[in-house]
Amino acid sequence: MQGGHPAGPGVLFPIPKVVLELPQEDGVQAPGPILLTGVPAAELEQEREIIRAQLKDMNKPPQIIEKIVEGKLKKYFEEVCLLDQPYIKDDKMTIQQLISSYISKFGENIKVRRFARFELGQS
Repeated sequence: MQGGHPAGPGVLFPIPKVVLELPQEDGVQAPGPILLTGVPAAELEQEREIIRAQLKDMNKPPQIIEKIVEGKLKKYFEEVCLLDQPYIKDDKMTIQQLISSYISKFGENIKVRRFARFELGQS
């Protein structure tokens, strides 16, 4: 044994490129939850109210206002939810689509269960 490990042949496991690329995404976009389903209902309703307040002076029927609210809400959470964000190297692809492409390429299931963001120099 050398250094606590048995001597002899070892096994190397390839690390999918996506594992190395996702931290770049997190650092640039500063996402909140991983998926929209992870957003608390209270936060969704709070965002809806903020958007409705911004639109209150529009003279549009309530059903049109609600469609605008839902569209703006979707856009907001595309920017906030990690898997809905555009991939930094190809903005026509989302992070979820990137992961799906690696799943089909490697035949292995890849899931982002949680992440942490560290920021230096901020108080």
